[in-house]
Amino acid sequence: MGETVNQAATSGAADSGHGVRHFDTHDADWVCLLDEKKVTAEPLVGRATDFLSKIHRASLLVEPADALSLYGVDCAPGFYIPTHHHDIDQFLLVIRGELRMGNHRFHPGHGAFMPAGNPYNVQFGRAGGCFLEFRDIPAFRTAYTIRDAPKAGPGAPTAIPGWSKPEGDKRKTVFFDAETCPATTCTGLGPGDLGRSAPEELAKALRYQALHVIPGDGYSMISVATGGALDFPRHCQDADKIIYVLSGEMRLRAGDKPLRPGAGVFVPAWTPLEISTGAVGVKYLEFRKQSGWHTDW
Repeated sequence: MGETVNQAATSGAADSGHGVRHFDTHDADWVCLLDEKKVTAEPLVGRATDFLSKIHRASLLVEPADALSLYGVDCAPGFYIPTHHHDIDQFLLVIRGELRMGNHRFHPGHGAFMPAGNPYNVQFGRAGGCFLEFRDIPAFRTAYTIRDAPKAGPGAPTAIPGWSKPEGDKRKTVFFDAETCPATTCTGLGPGDLGRSAPEELAKALRYQALHVIPGDGYSMISVATGGALDFPRHCQDADKIIYVLSGEMRLRAGDKPLRPGAGVFVPAWTPLEISTGAVGVKYLEFRKQSGWHTDW
C-alpha cells in the first residue's frame, strides 16, 4: 500500500500545476464590493447599490480555478443579507462577531454546510461580523428569492440562468460548532482517513471533531487538536485541502513561518508535510472536497 501511494505521490506532485499557498485573514486585502476589480464570483447584484457598500470581501484563495477556494466576507453592524442561494455547495465558518440564520445563532467557530440551491439569509449583530466561505471552485452564481430580491437593490437576480437545484437532491443544510462538537481519536489522520494508520503515539495525542464527514456529498470538514507541542512525521495525502488555524500555532515544514489564528494554507494532494505545533498545541480545521482520503507515511 505504501509503495503504491509513494509512486502516485511522485507523479501527482509533478502534474499538480499548483503549489502550497498561504493566506492570512488579518493581512488580506478586504475590498468593498463596489470597488472590487477582479471578481471570480458573479456579482451579487446587477448594478452598484448601497447594499454592496456594506460588504467587504477578501479573495483568500481563488486561483487556480481547479483547486479549492476560500473567500472572506465582512459586513457592517446590523447588516442583512437577503434570502438567496448559490449554484454550488459551500461551507460557511464564522470567525468574528455574531450573526443569525433563521433560528440559528452563530459565534466564532460556528458554521454550516449549505448544499447548492438551499436558500439562506444572514442577519448580523450590533458589532457586525465576518465569515469564511469554503468551496471546491472559486466561480459561483447567486440568486435571491422574489420576496427578498428588492432588499438587495435594483437588478438583483431571482434565478440563475441555465441552472436549478436537481430534483433528486434532498440534502439539508447542516450546522456545526467547532467548540462543542464531540471529540474523538482515530487510528489515522482524521475520521475520513482511508490509508495506513498513523504512528501510535501520534494517534493517541490527537483529537478530532467530525464537523461534517458525510460520504454521500463528497465534502468534509474536520478539526484537529493537540494539547501541547507535537511533531507529525513526514507524510502526504491524496486530497487537496485547506488548513485554517483556530487557536495555537503550527508549522508545516522546518523553518516555515508559523501559522497562527486567522491564518492558513492550501495544500495540494501529495505534498509532503512535517507538521510541528507550538508549546500550547494547536487547533485547526481541514476542508476537503472529498469525504475520504489516504495518508502515506
